[in-house]
Amino acid sequence: MRPSSPSLGKIRKVFDLKKLALKLEGAGVVGLSILTEPDYFNGLYHNLDLNKKN
Repeated sequence: MRPSSPSLGKIRKVFDLKKLALKLEGAGVVGLSILTEPDYFNGLYHNLDLNKKN
């Protein structure tokens, strides 16, 4: 899950990570790759906390 990429720039105008994760889970996805690199992918470590499941 990445908001941006070096080659494409911003991928989504609004990036609601929690909402997207729930949608993917409903579609049967069992694992996520969440990028946290800030300079090229606009990622945040906080995004990991948003998608932890207890």
